Amino acid sequence: MGPMLLRCLRNHLEVYANIGPITTVCQCVKALNFGTQVNSLINEGPWVFVGLNNAIKALNTETNLEFTLDGPKGRILHMTVGNNILFVGAEMLYSGSMDQSIKVWDMDTLQCTMTLNEHNDVVTSLICWDEFLLSSSFDGTIKIWACMEVGTLNVGIVSLFGMPDEKGKHILFSSCRDNSVRMYELPSFSERGLLYAKKDISPFELGPDELFFTGDGTGLVSIWKWNELPKMTSN
Repeated sequence: MGPMLLRCLRNHLEVYANIGPITTVCQCVKALNFGTQVNSLINEGPWVFVGLNNAIKALNTETNLEFTLDGPKGRILHMTVGNNILFVGAEMLYSGSMDQSIKVWDMDTLQCTMTLNEHNDVVTSLICWDEFLLSSSFDGTIKIWACMEVGTLNVGIVSLFGMPDEKGKHILFSSCRDNSVRMYELPSFSERGLLYAKKDISPFELGPDELFFTGDGTGLVSIWKWNELPKMTSN
């Protein structure tokens, strides 16, 4: 059948398949109704994880088995999967929710192995970067987790995104509630610059040829490209 597209709607999940040439409109082949609001959606290997209210649904596309991961309270706003983050040699699912917590789930057993409770407001975004787990929250902080340690950057955060710059250095983008995006070079977290918008920037997408795309609350999509700083010459 070829590649599939998953679409997360108010209270159900739709699965689309491309049934013809690239110009053909995709057809919805399956709709899953969960009876509650669908807040987030990711896939990893054969697994599709659906963030609901007070639970995560784990759907295995190979076996058609469905599991419920209980524990979080409120809306599950963001999920990500990482290897060797906090647990060496293990693949883990991380979920952030309205209850201000981050849950760590073992991908082999689908059991919660740890709860991180350092945030004081809703957890809005999660990124696995190198050996770090980064989390942002409406409490105005980014927290950097490694093993059992945590660090903090004091800014109001809506979402996180990471990409390399034109020289291959790892850059963290943090979209803030003051309609700006702050850039930090990893792992030093030294400031690299600012981007501005009329409203909060939430979606980030990496494109070809060092391009990246942002969308803000006004509906505007912007296209950005890394440029080297001009070189200074002396007499």
